[in-house]
Amino acid sequence: MILCGSPHPFFDRKTSIVSKYISELDDCEKLFIPMHDECPGHWYLCVIDFKNSHIQILDSLRSKNRDKFRFQSVKTVVEFCQTFFKLYDIGKDVFQFSIDWAPSIPT
Repeated sequence: MILCGSPHPFFDRKTSIVSKYISELDDCEKLFIPMHDECPGHWYLCVIDFKNSHIQILDSLRSKNRDKFRFQSVKTVVEFCQTFFKLYDIGKDVFQFSIDWAPSIPT
């Protein structure tokens, strides 16, 4: 059975909220995404720089034991972002961006 008509009000509200922020994403130069590594309970940051076609990982406590996991987590989030951009017709292609770690800064 197929029902016609307006979807549930929740979906209308959700769509309008998403549309509000999505429209601003086209003008965005950088996207900052907090990332969490549950193992040591540590936060790091993924910065997608659309202007310079680059993705940088900022991590104040890099760990050789966790670098591979964190790098892969960033790649997974970037893949999700690309899917999201295509879904909402945003003209951003992050698959070709290089990903690297920000240089360490002495504390």
